[in-house]
Amino acid sequence: MTHTHIPLLLLGLLLATAARAELPAQLTQAATQLGSTPALQQILLADLKTALKSGVAEQDLQSVMRL
Repeated sequence: MTHTHIPLLLLGLLLATAARAELPAQLTQAATQLGSTPALQQILLADLKTALKSGVAEQDLQSVMRL
């Protein structure tokens, strides 16, 4: 395996992990509507998951997403 394959493998692992982690349906829907590209959607989904894990209330995140 060459060094150029390593970043691609890491990206694949990150995307697979993000896809498997569960977000509430409303937050997932908001992220997919706001993200203009699949890459931006994945970033937004990851940020939402991080916020939930950090203790931000789901209701607060939903309020922010509505803005």
